[in-house]
Amino acid sequence: MSKDIKNAIEYIKSYRKLDEDAHNMSPKDSRIYFETDICLKYWDMAIQALEQTQWIPVSERLPEENYAVLVWCPERKNNYCAYLAEGQWWIFGAYSAKVQSEVKAWMPLPKLYREEGTDGR
Repeated sequence: MSKDIKNAIEYIKSYRKLDEDAHNMSPKDSRIYFETDICLKYWDMAIQALEQTQWIPVSERLPEENYAVLVWCPERKNNYCAYLAEGQWWIFGAYSAKVQSEVKAWMPLPKLYREEGTDGR
């Protein structure tokens, strides 16, 4: 994760903390309580979006095993949808072929697309 993104996340967290403190000190039926409750949800969404759209070097940490992620293999100059199983990277799909080049970084896949107002079925 880049230094700028880390700094942005820390900045957002500091403002989230201010809203959380105001939220916790306000009566539950007050306007401040209601407004800060909404703000806390939006702060959390912003933090999550920043964290989930960044490449994570494998030297920093690895994803959960058997969980599909996007991987970067600089040797092949390509991205793959892959998963880690027992220390080995495997291409995700109808067949599971072993990734033949070194994986340098990964990122979570985005959530599934759902049209607004539908339950996704």
